[in-house]
Amino acid sequence: MPRTQTWIPPTTDITLVFPKTDGKFYTDYYTPTLTGNRLSLEDTAQFMKKVDAIRFNPEDSRLEGQVVKYLVLCWFLEYAFAHLFSYLGILNEDQAKTYMWTAIVITFVMGACFNGHIDQKQKEAIQKMVDEQNETLKSKGLRWNLPSEFPAWIELCKDYKNQPANQELASSNSTKTSSQDLEKQAQSQQNLGKVSNVQSQNENYIPLYEEENDK
Repeated sequence: MPRTQTWIPPTTDITLVFPKTDGKFYTDYYTPTLTGNRLSLEDTAQFMKKVDAIRFNPEDSRLEGQVVKYLVLCWFLEYAFAHLFSYLGILNEDQAKTYMWTAIVITFVMGACFNGHIDQKQKEAIQKMVDEQNETLKSKGLRWNLPSEFPAWIELCKDYKNQPANQELASSNSTKTSSQDLEKQAQSQQNLGKVSNVQSQNENYIPLYEEENDK
């Protein structure tokens, strides 16, 4: 079956996205200037190492290996019993096939449930570590975030972009721009008024030689 690809959101001005590539999170594009020199390359790499240390925990890997062996053994026993019951006449051929496929489905469901439990356990451990890191980054206006699709990607949110000081600065710049626009508009209207007055005077003006000719 073809592998389904998860849609990865793009990096924006307020959120840096680190997608998972070849099992690890891609951070090569990151430079401290992307966060206004608030987070160094070393701190970013150290954080990702902590995440990977939880994701690739040897104890979890060993437990997964044992469960896989157990599931394979269960499937083999189910297959053997299905043929044995069929041979002894306890089950006919159709019943044996039904028994075998039902047992296989149950085995795969058990495996999926176990993998889901391991993934949830790892995500909770990573979230706890992320919360601790965010306490340190709070003063810098940064925050790590685990999306619902984790571990497909991980996010670094630039909360300082939405802090009051930056909003006031943006508002101040907007006010200045608006004031300048109003001044330009007023000046434009004033110039237009001058032009209109001149045009009006020109329309009312009758040259002297025309006055003399009329007389």
